[in-house]
Amino acid sequence: DGKGATYGAHENYQVERAADLDDLIRFSIPFLATRQIFCGSGRVGIGQHSERAGFQISQRADYVENDIGLETTFNRPIFNTRDEPHANHHYWRRIHVIGGDANLFDVSAFLPFGTTSLVLRAIEVGTTMEWENLDLDNPVEAVHEVSQDLPLRRPLNLRSGESMTALQVQRRYLALVQTGLEGRLSAVDQLVIERWGRTLDTLEHDFLAAAAEVEWVGKYALLERQRKRLGAQWDDARIIAMDLQWSDLRPHKSLVGALQRAGMVESLFTQDQVEWAADNPPSGTRAAARGAAVRDDERLVQASWTSLVTEDE
Repeated sequence: DGKGATYGAHENYQVERAADLDDLIRFSIPFLATRQIFCGSGRVGIGQHSERAGFQISQRADYVENDIGLETTFNRPIFNTRDEPHANHHYWRRIHVIGGDANLFDVSAFLPFGTTSLVLRAIEVGTTMEWENLDLDNPVEAVHEVSQDLPLRRPLNLRSGESMTALQVQRRYLALVQTGLEGRLSAVDQLVIERWGRTLDTLEHDFLAAAAEVEWVGKYALLERQRKRLGAQWDDARIIAMDLQWSDLRPHKSLVGALQRAGMVESLFTQDQVEWAADNPPSGTRAAARGAAVRDDERLVQASWTSLVTEDE
């Protein structure tokens, strides 16, 4: 918000303990560094304290300072190594992704969850030499460069000596996932694959054409129109205020809500579906057990990530 705070969203993925951690780290970092092109929520200001005026793709990018690490509130890494699976640790590992933005657009929320899951599954199955050609020369610098490259044309240096744009890196991952998981893709996986490819096509042809599905593009289009109407620069207080108001969840204040009512945001789910899902977690999960206990057990005195505590009668 220009004061050193960063808006973001943490994601969690369950992977097999047998999967090689070095492979998970190495082969997911280029993907995580470049996926912001379809799931960034947009930000007014460049630098942690908005030292420079401008607009960038990701709220979170300037606060990513390390490629690998344990921290979540400072020295934030691209790949977090905290090993806290909340499951049988003999069989499962939790990949805790902290570098992503919080999204209000359905597509920009759907894609990071779906694509990251597929990439991790493909690494579990096994990687080939093609995966090794994606190593970024400086992953943290690449995160910042991608976020500030609105035309999506800036080449990123690879350790091989070659260079690729963020779009090209994502296309390579899409192809690797399709090959690595051939015959293992569900109907939902196929939806993710199709949307992934279609969104990359749109961004490459004309990124502004993705304004209804990719959140940072939708925000940029709205703020740029307003900026030109006002004859203002990106460091104008009115534009900065709109950037903050973008995340306002109150229906009568939300800029995203106004765009949705105008038919300018693609919805993947109805409001009824969203409200139903909020009260009905997937069966067989800790969320389902915890929710049922909170709702139905009058003896319950405490509920946490790992335990339920009840009073003895």
